[in-house]
Amino acid sequence: MLICSMFLFSQLNAADSSATRGKIEEALGGSIREAAEIARDANRKPGEVLEFFGLEDDMKVLEISPATGYWSKFVGPT
Repeated sequence: MLICSMFLFSQLNAADSSATRGKIEEALGGSIREAAEIARDANRKPGEVLEFFGLEDDMKVLEISPATGYWSKFVGPT
């Protein structure tokens, strides 16, 4: 029973992660980003960074001192 429950939970978690990953990919190609911001992606690796943080749909993000708003355009749009 325990093994079955663990398998079910891991499958649900994987589905949630892939949905979140899809939203991150959508934000990477978003029309609100300027060409200069997209050019920075090669060095900043925003997809990898956001995946590292483990963001999920039900989380809230507080960005302190966003400066140019580079990261805000990934975590802000809903």
